[in-house]
Amino acid sequence: MALSVSVQRSFRKMYAVLWCVAAVAFMWTYIDSQCVLAPPLSIPRSQRSVGKQSVAITPMTGQMMERDLVAKAVASAAFNLWADEYPAAAKAGTFMGHHASRQDVANRVKLLHDVLSLDWPQVLGLARTDSRVLFVSSANHVQQVVSVLERELGGHDAAMDVVMNEPTILLAGVSKIQGKGEWLKTMADLSNVARPVYRAMRKSAIFPEPLEWDLGLP
Repeated sequence: MALSVSVQRSFRKMYAVLWCVAAVAFMWTYIDSQCVLAPPLSIPRSQRSVGKQSVAITPMTGQMMERDLVAKAVASAAFNLWADEYPAAAKAGTFMGHHASRQDVANRVKLLHDVLSLDWPQVLGLARTDSRVLFVSSANHVQQVVSVLERELGGHDAAMDVVMNEPTILLAGVSKIQGKGEWLKTMADLSNVARPVYRAMRKSAIFPEPLEWDLGLP
């Protein structure tokens, strides 16, 4: 009788163990199915953080970084164009009464970009045409010259055509260009097609005196 009771207890324990195993297996099956049906949302790389500091990179941030890189590249190229043309002035660090460090030139490159509302390649184009444009006196002076040209030539586009063809017009005194709009346009158009010859015409009273004279350069 004792053996029978012992056997019964053994069977009961075995059934209990089997029931527990079955219950655990069922729970894991349910959990797996939930994981398949509702996978956890992945966190975009742009929103991950290192420690407590966010390192999110938004499209706007990327565009700003790209613009900064382009601006620095244009400023560096513009400085090099000027320094190649006027090496003595670049070594001295002054030109036409202005400081001429890389940062000084970079500041004026940004000035031209902002005041004239030009693209960066257009700003570099101004420097290629005549690197002396990198030494405009101030944003206010540039605005005044452009305003006079707009009145003289009948619009912004016509004024900018003159500026792009003859950038040194931005260095001229405002009083010296008033009433000479058509003549300025003719001179600027001529310089665009015959720039080597036009260098001799910079002695005109409305344009700055050739800087080679000021610096004693050949």
